[in-house]
Amino acid sequence: MEKVQVKRKKCKICGKTFRHYPEGVGRASQTKTLRAISITLYVLGLSYDNVGNFLEALGCRIVKATSLE
Repeated sequence: MEKVQVKRKKCKICGKTFRHYPEGVGRASQTKTLRAISITLYVLGLSYDNVGNFLEALGCRIVKATSLE
């Protein structure tokens, strides 16, 4: 999925705003699942470059510096 819709809401009591993210999506630019996959590949012995290459081959373009955040 390339884009998701994040809903921004405002508390009627305190006036503070917050964001509601869909399941599996957080504040990071990568999904929780994509981060879990990249960490698993790294733990299995792939280098940062190879993790990035593997994920890119699957259609998930990721910068190697952010693959393990």
